[in-house]
Amino acid sequence: MAFVAAMILGEGILTVQGYDSGETSLPTRPVLVAGIPAILVMIAPTIPAIRYGLRARRRGVGHGIIPAGIAVFYLAFAVLTNMLSFLFTRL
Repeated sequence: MAFVAAMILGEGILTVQGYDSGETSLPTRPVLVAGIPAILVMIAPTIPAIRYGLRARRRGVGHGIIPAGIAVFYLAFAVLTNMLSFLFTRL
């Protein structure tokens, strides 16, 4: 659900700035203005999963590490793939 919300937000911000998301080369500033809030929305659910998963682990529930680990992996994957796609389109 957060992914869909992030896509809608990013597309909406690009559209408000007067750009089409299908354009092959967009200026850096509009991409960052649209991309940063979208990434924050996309990774927002990972923060409570990490927090409460580690809290459960500290309180003796060993399985709490599973949602925390999945959230850390998703957080790293989401940020890394978006950063790489941004950097490689600028080369």
